Amino acid sequence: MASRTRPKRALAPESQLVRNILAALEARGVWSWRVNSGTLPAARKGGGEYRVKQAPAGTPDILGVLRPSGVLFGLEAKVAGRVQNPAQRVWEARAQMHGVKYRVVYSVSQALAAVDEWGTGTACASGGVVSSGERQRVDGGVRG
Repeated sequence: MASRTRPKRALAPESQLVRNILAALEARGVWSWRVNSGTLPAARKGGGEYRVKQAPAGTPDILGVLRPSGVLFGLEAKVAGRVQNPAQRVWEARAQMHGVKYRVVYSVSQALAAVDEWGTGTACASGGVVSSGERQRVDGGVRG
């Protein structure tokens, strides 16, 4: 019996933008990660299912930490013609009240410009640029 493989499904444009932004941030040594919000169904042992709660509604697509300040930032990735939904606007307002940097971005260059504006955090305490090897030692080789 021949094995069947599913054809790869193309990523939605916003998902691809998020991946591209994360790759560009990683190349600059910026600690950042993808965030999913909402709930997901999960199977229970013995049958049935339950819901796994992820981040709160409105949480931006990407969160990260600026170095050396330790300030949290959020990037909401949008493709042309798309705008924030009400939950995303509420998250933005709450985040800014708490000192979190936040930006809606429509391209990799806009995301990088925002992080540059806030301070990329790629300089170590000694003033040098953090190498990928140093990041792997610090992060234990874990990519995020």
